[in-house]
Amino acid sequence: MTYGITRYASPLGKDLSGTSVNAPGELRFMVSKLQPGDTLLLLDGQYDLVNTVVVSVNATADKWVVICAAKGARPVLDFRQQQINMNGMKVSGSHILIKDLTIRYAGKKGVWLENASYCRLEGLDVYGCCDSGIQLRKGGHNLVINCDSHDTLIIRQTAVMPMALRISRVEVPLRAILILVAEHGITQTTDGILFSVIRRMVCQPCTCSA
Repeated sequence: MTYGITRYASPLGKDLSGTSVNAPGELRFMVSKLQPGDTLLLLDGQYDLVNTVVVSVNATADKWVVICAAKGARPVLDFRQQQINMNGMKVSGSHILIKDLTIRYAGKKGVWLENASYCRLEGLDVYGCCDSGIQLRKGGHNLVINCDSHDTLIIRQTAVMPMALRISRVEVPLRAILILVAEHGITQTTDGILFSVIRRMVCQPCTCSA
């Protein structure tokens, strides 16, 4: 793997380069600067966010983009001030790793992968969102590893449904579906496969299509 620039973000960060742990930058601005091979380390604390954190990078197998907690840190991305129907984090592109973050109270989806391929979500705790905790749509070969997605609700005109993870129109082998049913419990609906509660789930590579 080839490494690029390491940047730092903190809840009160303001530095425009964010290349020093002693002078971190603002989270969304640091994300916007990421290029293939870069790493963004989130320092400890609660990040009070109103707008969606948009991660859009076409990285490569030897130049991954990594967004994760700094060593010993427990960063919390808190979207409680966000308007309804706004996502917490939207990810598109390829070879992006997002690891060891808490994401909570998004106005819609906590983490939304759309048009994303060969990306990994690892060690995330996603909860309290107004729609899917994690959703994968239009992409393929993505991994969700050791993520907790819980205490989420989808509010419709006719019902309120719990939904932790949603894979829209996913092509999954029958055997894999049977294993997931046995281990986690699935509610089948017309617009995807819903996991009502997922604890320490491992989702193998999949192909998601529109």
